[in-house]
Amino acid sequence: MAERNALSALTNVLATPDAKTLIVALEGIENFLKVGRLHFPDEKNENRFAIMLELCGGVDKIEAL
Repeated sequence: MAERNALSALTNVLATPDAKTLIVALEGIENFLKVGRLHFPDEKNENRFAIMLELCGGVDKIEAL
């Protein structure tokens, strides 16, 4: 799913005014980060999904909520 830009799509949903949809998107992002921490560290032992989230502007969008 990460290779298909699912994390970026979830990040785009953070602009929705619907609270239920927003919660689902945040939970999905949280799950990506948990899985990335446990199963997909990069060569520096950093969470690849956290890096992807930052690169697609997700961190900024979360901070703006």
